Amino acid sequence: MASLQSLPVEILFHILAFTGPFRRISPHDDPLCNLAASSKLLQDVVEAYARGLLKQRKSVVLKRRRGEPYRKTWRRWVSNTCQTCKKKSVRAAILDPGVTCCVNCDRKIPKMTKTDAVTKHHLSLLDLFTPNFLHPDLPPVTSGEYMCMGGMATMILTEDVLARKQYIVEQTGNQDESFLHKRQNLLTKVQRDLRLYYKGGRWWLEGRLGMDTTELLLQFLNVKENVRKTIENPRAHLGLSLEARRQVADAVVSFLKAVESSQSNSLRMRLPAGLSAS
Repeated sequence: MASLQSLPVEILFHILAFTGPFRRISPHDDPLCNLAASSKLLQDVVEAYARGLLKQRKSVVLKRRRGEPYRKTWRRWVSNTCQTCKKKSVRAAILDPGVTCCVNCDRKIPKMTKTDAVTKHHLSLLDLFTPNFLHPDLPPVTSGEYMCMGGMATMILTEDVLARKQYIVEQTGNQDESFLHKRQNLLTKVQRDLRLYYKGGRWWLEGRLGMDTTELLLQFLNVKENVRKTIENPRAHLGLSLEARRQVADAVVSFLKAVESSQSNSLRMRLPAGLSAS
């Protein structure tokens, strides 16, 4: 029966290229280190692969420490070298924390703050951070956070913001800035009514701790009714048919339940043993 160890070295090298060799990964999560620990044969293959990567960059790589495995030397170089200009840096890229990127190279990547995307392009947070009940099938935009003046600032790839705005224009059939501004204000009100906020790459609910299931469901249904009235108002600037608005309103409770469940699980994982989120 064929196994990984029975494959030719050339094919194994090709497989190793898909393990993210250029990404910042802790030793415990490093596929190269984990694979090398599985058998002596695969350790030799991983070492040969890492040595090849180092030889290709012999003019820029760190000096190998005596007795250090090639795979660890390679990971040390990846974590301490900007993958764009190859200068020394330990800084992670804002939009992709798995890649080492110096400040100068990161600045060249076109991106904008979440605030600019909302105020200048009239996109609500529900438009930007998908999927959600309003856009269940839209993929997420490329975004990231970094520390700025004592707080966390959210940055979004400019290309994704412009593409998302174009999608909204095509969906609503209206590119008038005043319409988009009114639509953004309406969706911001809906978000606040739902007591939703976006942080750390996910949606959160305010004030849900300590509620039992029945109380939580009643509150969700009450919120849904308020949101339904807002969304289905004929004067609401959404650019959607009545049927589409009803579908959005019906999806609210399911989305809130999913967010609450994810939030509860996340809090349980952070609490010490013996304590509960309630």
